[in-house]
Amino acid sequence: MLVAGDGVQAAGVPVDLEGRLRGVPFSSGFRPFHPFEAEARTLRTFEHTVIPGLFQTGDYARVMMEGYPDTTEQEARDRVESRMARQAILTREDPPPPRMRALLDEQVLARNRGGPAVMCGQMEHLAALARRPRITIQVIPADRPHPGLLGAFVIAETGQAPAIVYLENALDGQTIEDPDMAEAMSAMFDALRTEALTGGASMNLIEEAAQRWKEQTPP
Repeated sequence: MLVAGDGVQAAGVPVDLEGRLRGVPFSSGFRPFHPFEAEARTLRTFEHTVIPGLFQTGDYARVMMEGYPDTTEQEARDRVESRMARQAILTREDPPPPRMRALLDEQVLARNRGGPAVMCGQMEHLAALARRPRITIQVIPADRPHPGLLGAFVIAETGQAPAIVYLENALDGQTIEDPDMAEAMSAMFDALRTEALTGGASMNLIEEAAQRWKEQTPP
């Protein structure tokens, strides 16, 4: 198994590209995954704690970045700008945007990040994204135990085997290019999807969450 993290080159990432990526304001674990995300035809993501980076509003992302220990204001701003720049793949014209398949644990909709106003804006943005033809967002009800609670992940399919997997962890993250891992995480995604609500039912939950946060927002 090939793993890219601190001091380890990502499989399939040329050495010269890896060198240039060191200056990009991403975590060392995510940095090797970024080119694959940018080139992906399909992205499948599961999150159990926070809104996926590609779906975050600027306000939500700012709260997330400012929460990292030992992060300066400038570093937080740079990381927010980089996260917003990543989202350009969702609206690009050539090549077409990737097909996004997102699974979210319901707790993601209820976990306060930045206060009611930030959360209301984030929920409304999430609902708008779910209406786009190439994006599917499904919610797994909070009362359903599932193996995804062990950690978030993203699978990027670029049209070339194997798919690339990014695994979240508490410290940083890992970019993995390995056929067995890609197969295992694809099976995990499919299993989690069987626990999720339909797209329509998921949209209802997101809109209800937006309304709850709106009602808590001071006038």
